Amino acid sequence: IKTGKKPVPAVNLSSPPAPASIERKIEGMLAQEKSTSAMSTQSVQASLTTIQNTMLMLQESMTKNHIESKADREAMKIELKLEIGEMKIEIKNLDEKIDLIQEATKK
Repeated sequence: IKTGKKPVPAVNLSSPPAPASIERKIEGMLAQEKSTSAMSTQSVQASLTTIQNTMLMLQESMTKNHIESKADREAMKIELKLEIGEMKIEIKNLDEKIDLIQEATKK
């Protein structure tokens, strides 16, 4: 008696072995990717080092400018104090002259 069932062929789920040329090609691509990645890392590190050096130079420049500007401000303060002192003396002299003139006009 025939049951009407056809035999089911077995399915091989494992992949067929890759030819040697494909394996070499894949290995070459992986090696190239590793090399590119290493070069990229070196490039990033070089860029970061350059940025760090630039920032250090900028910091030194800012510190120098701050010190110089502070010294300039101190010098200006001293000059202004001297000028103010001289102006006070001139005002006092003018007040004395005004008093003398007023006394002279009263006589």
